[in-house]
Amino acid sequence: MEKLEPEFNKYAKTYNEFALVQQRAFQTLIDKVMSIDTFSNNITELQICDIGCGTGHNTQLLGTFFPKAKITAIDISPSMIDFARQNNTNPNLDFHVADAENFQYATQFDIIISNASFQWFYDLNATIISLKKYLRPNGLLAFSTFGPNTFHELQYALKQTLDKPIFLPATQFLNQTDINSILKNEFNSNNLDQEEIRKTYPQLMALLKSIKYTGSKTRSIPQRKIWTPKIIKQIEDVYISEYRQIISTYQLFYALCQ
Repeated sequence: MEKLEPEFNKYAKTYNEFALVQQRAFQTLIDKVMSIDTFSNNITELQICDIGCGTGHNTQLLGTFFPKAKITAIDISPSMIDFARQNNTNPNLDFHVADAENFQYATQFDIIISNASFQWFYDLNATIISLKKYLRPNGLLAFSTFGPNTFHELQYALKQTLDKPIFLPATQFLNQTDINSILKNEFNSNNLDQEEIRKTYPQLMALLKSIKYTGSKTRSIPQRKIWTPKIIKQIEDVYISEYRQIISTYQLFYALCQ
């Protein structure tokens, strides 16, 4: 996984406030899971693993959908896991610091679920092959992941303003064709849907704060020294000229695999 641990550690306490798109994505993902009769009608004790659980906000929601399930939740960030443990009141949730790309558990799971974290993996193909081994027969791998069209407006505005190529992290995210290819090689049944969420912001700094406080800022984003008032104004002018507002696209893929 890309070395995001320091960023996620730093912003564990602000993540929930700014992760509105991620929370919406999780609701869409869980709705898709609950549309499968095997799980929507299952009142037995399931074993579920939540990968990239972050603050545990979505894990707790998961517990309300599956009240009898034993849920193991993992995240690479110790600060996120500390926050999740401190705010958890459900005895069926168990939070651990772990790296999903080096997944090792004695337990197999009925559901492995992950929301908005797979885009950070170095090798999604290898990780999915590994995770598949931990699914019980007829088990489900369900995940959402951001696609390469995410933040395309910001990338365009930066390129126009700075007059040089700018490559934000999202440009390296896998596209729908690549993800489909991986899933078809590993699962007999899979479904991959796409959604684009467009969110507006009152000014550029609000968008940048949203990126920063969800821990998504990496070395690939231009360094702080470029964000002068003059540059910010120029970038906003590009937005208004091209899009008539400060807007950001979040491209999401939702996968259900058995």
